[in-house]
Amino acid sequence: MITADAIEAGNGGKVIVWADETTIYNGGISAQGGSESGDGGFVEVSGKENLAFYGDVSTDAVNGEKGQLLLDPTTIVITTGEADDEDEDQDGVLAVNLGGVTDLFKNTGTGEYTFSEGKLNDLLDSNSVTLAATESITIEGLDNTNDTTSVNLTLIADEINIKNASITFTQGGSVNLLVTTGSGGTGITEGTINLKENTEITTALGDINMSEVVTISDGSNTPGSTNVASTVNIKSATNNDVVTLDSGSGSINLGNVVFEDNTSVLNIGASQVGSVSADSFGANSGVTGTLGFNTDIAGLITLNGGINVNTLNVNHTSGISTNSTVSANTTNLYGDLTSTGAQSLSTTNVLGSASISANASTINAANIIISNGETLTIGANHSGKITVTADTGINGTGTLTVANNDDNDVMLDIESVINVGTLNQNDATGLKISGVTEGNVENSLTASTTLLNGGLDVNGILEMGALTVNTASTISSNADNTSINANTVTLNSNLTLSDNSSLGAITVSGNSTLISGTNQISSSGISIDGTNKLIIGDTTQTGKIPVTGTGITGSTGTLEFAN
Repeated sequence: MITADAIEAGNGGKVIVWADETTIYNGGISAQGGSESGDGGFVEVSGKENLAFYGDVSTDAVNGEKGQLLLDPTTIVITTGEADDEDEDQDGVLAVNLGGVTDLFKNTGTGEYTFSEGKLNDLLDSNSVTLAATESITIEGLDNTNDTTSVNLTLIADEINIKNASITFTQGGSVNLLVTTGSGGTGITEGTINLKENTEITTALGDINMSEVVTISDGSNTPGSTNVASTVNIKSATNNDVVTLDSGSGSINLGNVVFEDNTSVLNIGASQVGSVSADSFGANSGVTGTLGFNTDIAGLITLNGGINVNTLNVNHTSGISTNSTVSANTTNLYGDLTSTGAQSLSTTNVLGSASISANASTINAANIIISNGETLTIGANHSGKITVTADTGINGTGTLTVANNDDNDVMLDIESVINVGTLNQNDATGLKISGVTEGNVENSLTASTTLLNGGLDVNGILEMGALTVNTASTISSNADNTSINANTVTLNSNLTLSDNSSLGAITVSGNSTLISGTNQISSSGISIDGTNKLIIGDTTQTGKIPVTGTGITGSTGTLEFAN
């Protein structure tokens, strides 16, 4: 027994067992924290060529954090099953072909070192465990059901493979899957993490990290490379195979995620409420795979790289933010999608309260469908053009809201036909709808309800349904033979019209001016509420305003004609 414990106050010590050729470990090491205060220490068991591990280690701390146990053989396989101390052939300890000593340790005959999940769980009870293989690590299953304490496991290798398996930590803790540079640390090559066929990683409370190696020892050195990001490969053997990551209130941190085929699916689990970050999703593999955020994640999902997938499901409300571009054949939005680069979204279904924004970059979509009762907001920091190529354009029975962009004096340009339940235009700079070729008479804007807190510049006919003008607004219709139409109009502020208009019944609910220059405005009646004033025209007004039906009414209101 090797002991390096603190007594009352202090951290456990450091113990390193090392051999230039083969280390056979069948003993015990204790490097525990002090009984009153202090963290556990650091233990490393290594063999430069071969390692066989059968023993116990404790870096526990009664009033502190567990210490770290580091084991670093060549290749590791973590198998399912429990450790059995009564049967050395079934205990699942690390094994190696050691010639004359193979009877003492489990030997696969292939040079693989194998760990049973039971043996690994025993070590995780009293240590934070790091397994650092110089070649690869394969996980066939790992479930830790410790009822009293969280566990922390770090796996480091050039290649980490998880196939049709689950990793579950019921009491939290963290799972860290880290990749190194090439074998032996020479050269700079990307390591890979392969997640295949219904893999699930669940930590309940802890973090899931997949990235490059930062430190694999006690902090005194940093083997591997910190300059190379990992690649996480998502591959499906058959349709509907799904990889699920779920860390509960913990965070999920990924490197570059690559979908290898169109049936590959990566879902962020339903219990995830912590933040999710990644360098990129699918950016190196073409438009393949399905990425799903199937929960109400409390933190914003932040990406350093882009998204390039077949289907993007944003099924939570906190949203996704990427410092690059977004590309998807089908996008289902329940939350916000924000990027600094261009977005190419093809078919976009708005299924919840969502927003899209790409700063000064463009957003291109085949069509955008806003479901009944839902809202799509064009973000306040978006100033690039939005192009929707399908004849249906932005459509649906939901609400399209254009947010006010205080820092931008350029009018937002939506190159599309808009046919929605409600248009809520809040940008004081104005909204341009340029989806119709000059001279082609077509309904560029159709809405059951239109709310204006800024102007409209439309290349086509406007059918605005129930129009409410809340701040001074100008409506322009620029194509030939077009018109501006509304079933009813409520004026709370000034309205200027640049084309012949049919406005139905007009209600003046605030002091307002109605101007049409040389154009004619027809109305089925004008009612001035309370003591409000309506001013007709300005110095440019020459167009007629025929009023039918009830005429102009308002017993206490004021009607004024500009000079």
